[in-house]
Amino acid sequence: MIDPHWRALEGSMWKAIVAGTATLAITGASLVYAQQGGRDDGVQRWRPSAEDLRAFGEARLAALKAGLSLTPEQARNWPAFEQAARDFSKLRIDRRIALRSAPPQQ
Repeated sequence: MIDPHWRALEGSMWKAIVAGTATLAITGASLVYAQQGGRDDGVQRWRPSAEDLRAFGEARLAALKAGLSLTPEQARNWPAFEQAARDFSKLRIDRRIALRSAPPQQ
């Protein structure tokens, strides 16, 4: 017969092993990703234009509205939310374009 204390200790050991393994995997993946960030191999990544970003924002809003299944009472408030979301999106796009066109800092 297995002692109940051993069974509790065995369970906590497995939890510690799983937690440690997950931590190592996440840390290792983060380090690899961080090392690849500064690589300049001459390959140009696709950078969405302002029009692309606006189109993605509109698609996101349409998907959000469709996914929410708004009640008629909620649907009356949707235009105000939609305008606020568009205004915020415009600010983000403008800031992104400004950062992209700014000269690189030394």
